[in-house]
Amino acid sequence: MGNMCSVEEEFHFSEDMPPLCSNVANWQWLANGAEKMMTTQEIMKRGLCCCCLVIPIAVSIVIALVLTGFLDDDPNPPEIQDGWWGKGEKTEDDLSLKGIKIMVTDSIIDDLKERLSKTRYFDSLEDANFNYGFSVDYMKEVVKYWSEKYDWRKAELELNEYKHYKTQIEGIFIHFVHIKPDVKEQDIVVRPLLLVHGWPGSFYEFYKMIPLLTKPQNGLVFELVLPSIPGYGFSEASHKQGEHVKSVTRGRNCQ
Repeated sequence: MGNMCSVEEEFHFSEDMPPLCSNVANWQWLANGAEKMMTTQEIMKRGLCCCCLVIPIAVSIVIALVLTGFLDDDPNPPEIQDGWWGKGEKTEDDLSLKGIKIMVTDSIIDDLKERLSKTRYFDSLEDANFNYGFSVDYMKEVVKYWSEKYDWRKAELELNEYKHYKTQIEGIFIHFVHIKPDVKEQDIVVRPLLLVHGWPGSFYEFYKMIPLLTKPQNGLVFELVLPSIPGYGFSEASHKQGEHVKSVTRGRNCQ
C-alpha cells in the first residue's frame, strides 16, 4: 500500500494536524480536538446564560423608556362641550356658594316609616339566597332596621360635623362638603384633593378618612372637597337626557 504519509501531499490538512502515519500523534490530535469541542460547548452554555440575563434586562430597559416617555407626555383630555341639565331653557348659573345644614323634618321621617310599614313582600324561591334577585328574608330584616332601630337624628349630627355647601353647575344644584385643614405652621404644604364616590355610594364613604387627610404629616396636608354626584345624596338630578360619565366628570372639575 506504500507509505500513507505521502497522502499529506494530496490533501490540504490543517497545520496542527499530525501526519497520518503517526498513530500516537493522531490520537493526541483527536484528544486536543475533543478538548476544544468541550470548551466550545461550555462557551455556548455560558453564552446562553448570558442571553437569558441580557434579554430580560434589555426588555426591562425598553419598557422603562416607553413608560417614562408615556408618563412624561401630557395626556390629551377629551373635548367636552358645555351642557345644560336643568329645567327648561339654558340660563346663567348661580355660581355663589351657599352653606347648608342637613336637616330633615319629623314629617318626612314619619312618612318614610309609614311607607315601610306598608311594604308588600313577595315569596322568593326556596334556598335561592340572592341568586334570583334580592332575598326577601333579608329585605324584611332591612325594613325592620329602618323602621325600628335606625336613628336619623344621630346620623344628622355626624353629617353636620363638617361644612356643607351647594352651587349650581350647568343648571342643577350640586352638594359638596368642604374641609379646610387647620394649619398654623408656615412650612406645611396644603394640597387640594377631590374625593368622588362611585355608584352606588355617597360622600359619606370618605368621612372616616377626613381626620387622616386633614392632619399634617411629613410636611403635607390636604384640603378636601367631597361632592355628591348628580342624583345622589343631596345633589339635584339631571332634568335632561344624555348626562354621562364625561359630563359628570367635567362638572366635578368646575368645583
